[in-house]
Amino acid sequence: MTVSPLENPAIIKDEIIIAKGNRTQKNWSKVQWRHIVLKGNNTEIGLALGQIVQRDYGVKSLPRYADPIYGKARGGYKEKNCPPISERMAGIAKAYGSSEDNDIFDTTTLHYDAGSLACSMIYFPAETVISGNALVSRNT
Repeated sequence: MTVSPLENPAIIKDEIIIAKGNRTQKNWSKVQWRHIVLKGNNTEIGLALGQIVQRDYGVKSLPRYADPIYGKARGGYKEKNCPPISERMAGIAKAYGSSEDNDIFDTTTLHYDAGSLACSMIYFPAETVISGNALVSRNT
C-alpha cells in the first residue's frame, strides 16, 4: 500500500509493507513496516524526513533547546565536523517553517513516540557501502 504522496521529488518510495493491525485480524502486526526511499542532496532529504514525520507520526513541532546557546553550539559543531548532518538539519528546519540558522529548535532528531515494543532497523545493500559489504543497523 502506498501512502498518500507528498509533493517532494526526494521521496522516491513511501510504501507500507505490513500495516499495523489488531488482534482480530489474521497475521496482525503491532507495528507498521514501511519502505521509504529518499534521493537528493542532504537538505532535500532532511526536508522529506521532516514532512514524513509530520504527516505520518504527528510530530507537529520540534523540541526546544533549554537555551539558544546550546543550539548555536550544536549547529556550529555539526557544520564544522559533519557538514552532511548540518545540511539535513537545514532541511528539517525548512519542513517546520524555521530558518536553517535556527538556534531555538533541535533539528538534529525527530522525536516521535515509537511505543514500548518498537525498534528500528536499517539495511544498506553492499553496492551502496564504500567497503562493499552490506550493513545492518538497529536499535532496541
